[in-house]
Amino acid sequence: MSLSFSRLSALAARHLSPITRRSTNHKQSRDKPCLLPEPAKKLLFGSIRVKLIALVLISVLPSLGIITYSGLKLERQAVEGARSDALALIRHLAGKHQQTVESARQLVMTLSKLPEVRLRNVPACNRLLAELLKQNRAYLNILIADARGLVYASAVPFSLGEVVKDRKYFLDAAKSGDFSAGE
Repeated sequence: MSLSFSRLSALAARHLSPITRRSTNHKQSRDKPCLLPEPAKKLLFGSIRVKLIALVLISVLPSLGIITYSGLKLERQAVEGARSDALALIRHLAGKHQQTVESARQLVMTLSKLPEVRLRNVPACNRLLAELLKQNRAYLNILIADARGLVYASAVPFSLGEVVKDRKYFLDAAKSGDFSAGE
């Protein structure tokens, strides 16, 4: 049985696989003008290198987004933690300061009731103040001045007759008529 060339080509045309048909249709569609922009054409029909780079970038972008988001979230948490810690420290220091001021207030009120201070016994006051200063290392000095601001007793050797009337603590106490903390 002999088949002619024309008969063989007719049989082949009828039995072409769908893939072969698609590929022939694809060749026909390549002849039509493409509506894609030039960068997209290069990406779709470009070299393998371009396609691989595009694929790597597309696969890495979500990871970069997650890393950036996590970094920003951690930064916000760190800032909030630092703010919270600073606020707690400030509250603690304010409480300590208030205790120190109250302690000084009680010491001054107690001193004002002692007979040595009321009678202005300078040597006895100086000894008493020096002893109190040894026991209270938080203070640099403890001194007593009259209403005009003249110092007449001090725990640390001080020039008697020294004037403190221009110091803030003395001005505040004179103005308010109450206890005033030092500088």
